[in-house]
Amino acid sequence: MRKLSNYVEIIKTDMGYLLFNKLNEMIVEFETKYICARKDGFFVNTVDRDDLDELENNDFFITDELVQDRIRKMEASRNVTNITNITISVTEQCNLRCRYCYQLQWDKYLPLSDDEFCNYILEYIQGILKDLQEHNSKLVINYIGGGPLLKAELILVLTDKILNLVNSTNDKIDIGFHIDSNIMMITEEFVKHFPKLTINTTFSLPEDHNTLRSSSFEQVKCKLEMLREVVKLPNYNLIIRYNTNHINKNYLESFLIFLNTIGLKCAIDIQNIFNNENVEFINNLCDSEFEDLYISEFVPLLLNYGYNPNMSIPYGLGRKCQGSNILSCKFYSNGSKVLCDAFPPKDDLSTKLCIENEHILQPLTDNCVKCYDYPYCGGPKPCDKEKCQGTFNNKEIIRKRIKMFAKYL
Repeated sequence: MRKLSNYVEIIKTDMGYLLFNKLNEMIVEFETKYICARKDGFFVNTVDRDDLDELENNDFFITDELVQDRIRKMEASRNVTNITNITISVTEQCNLRCRYCYQLQWDKYLPLSDDEFCNYILEYIQGILKDLQEHNSKLVINYIGGGPLLKAELILVLTDKILNLVNSTNDKIDIGFHIDSNIMMITEEFVKHFPKLTINTTFSLPEDHNTLRSSSFEQVKCKLEMLREVVKLPNYNLIIRYNTNHINKNYLESFLIFLNTIGLKCAIDIQNIFNNENVEFINNLCDSEFEDLYISEFVPLLLNYGYNPNMSIPYGLGRKCQGSNILSCKFYSNGSKVLCDAFPPKDDLSTKLCIENEHILQPLTDNCVKCYDYPYCGGPKPCDKEKCQGTFNNKEIIRKRIKMFAKYL
């Protein structure tokens, strides 16, 4: 018998046991007779040499000491990851007033001039080019707002300058562009200005969309129809986010049927609306109920209508935070620089234009390094509202995802 690693999630099923390796996302299934549960852990009880060798080679028997040593080495060398995200909020103004928007209560700060803002962003990118090259890190530029297309001309000018800057380097840097927008002001010419672009927008059936998103259904529908041929081209992608709530949770199939009538080539991103403070709409669908719906109803529907559902399970020894890459950051239109989208703009820039981040990713504690669920959460993040009490609260959700993942393998 061989003792399974403490970093293997072991789930009893009607057929036996699922073994999910938190280090590498590998799942294997064994009949009940081959897994032995004892006070000191779970053991594989088989004489099949090939099975044991495969488990050995994929870290199913790895010791706590080896894993924790890997975590400490990764933490000590944390610097630049393989993707560097720069999020640019070109404006915090918007042409809609969505009832659940987290920016509704924000003060709208005086923005920099377009020239100042461009130069500010370009200076930063110029300063990180060498690091991007040395670490072979892909640069991803995310344009958001507010309503970013209110500043469409600024986006195009800034994009050209970024491309010229990146392409002037000796070693080619892979670069991608994203825009998160209500798309009411998008044009085909705007999209084709980019060498490649991913467009992310929110859409739902008329009553739901109009109630929550300023009666914009028809305008967004027209723009989606306009984009129909563009997003068939290889360099352009469209993601439609379906923001689920207690009212529209039962209408996903009707929405997918409706999308088929438009004939769009797109991906579907289903999320539960998060309740922010001081918003007009409160979502009464809790995350656990959403997760049950996602597994039991949404995934089968997406597969049935030809979409690839997100069945991802967190795993691996990396920090699950954009701040793990010291180059990634977010810029607001007033020149405020923060760690990521989780933080609002700063209102006091009187000392200097580019002030240091107030929020940084703190080093791992020894408790985190020794926690067997560290591969799920990646340790504390600056945006965490509650301090960890030593247990991973989403374990049951993860276990449901593992069962779903195994089912559709």
